[in-house]
Amino acid sequence: MDRRAQMEARRRKILANAGSRLERITGRPVEIKDVDFESNEHKGCNGESNGACKFENLHYRSTSDENREIISRLANPSEGNIVGEADVSGRAPGMERKVETTKNYFVDCIIFMTLGVMIRITFEYIPGQIPMPMYIPFFSIAIPRIFCSPWYQDSLGGILQTVLTLGGASHRLIMTTFSAFAFCRTLFKFFSLYIFTFIVTHCLVESEINRFLKQ
Repeated sequence: MDRRAQMEARRRKILANAGSRLERITGRPVEIKDVDFESNEHKGCNGESNGACKFENLHYRSTSDENREIISRLANPSEGNIVGEADVSGRAPGMERKVETTKNYFVDCIIFMTLGVMIRITFEYIPGQIPMPMYIPFFSIAIPRIFCSPWYQDSLGGILQTVLTLGGASHRLIMTTFSAFAFCRTLFKFFSLYIFTFIVTHCLVESEINRFLKQ
């Protein structure tokens, strides 16, 4: 028996076994049609029965259309820019958001560091010791700014949300806890910058005053 005959016998045996299994599952005789494989493959790649081939053909046609559009723009530069209007910078939307978040966070850090210096210099013109309301300027600026900037939630990962989800918490509780934790963390970062620059400025001012008095 040659190889082709062996493959044919094996194929028929597989079809028979599949038919018997389907009959045991469904409880009624099932007819498995012996369709020619080459004919089925030809129909599928022509988009008649196989959805995957349809998708490949559609993707190929769309790619070809895009290539033709780029070639036409290269041939006629006056018609428009080769780069699409939706992505002029060449960055993905997620990258744009990350860059914008980093920029806003950097600006906020500069603001609160400058605030610490300005508040300490302002207190130098107030007689007596440093008053306790040194925290009021910080909180009056930091809290509204954090609430108006929802990007502070991007500074956290998904660990807290995963733990709450595995614990069976509701969606509202998860989002409330996540937002509160992110808010407290951002507030602590900004306060650390503020108090650091305040203390450094205080030390510099005191050293300059002592040097002036010694002279």
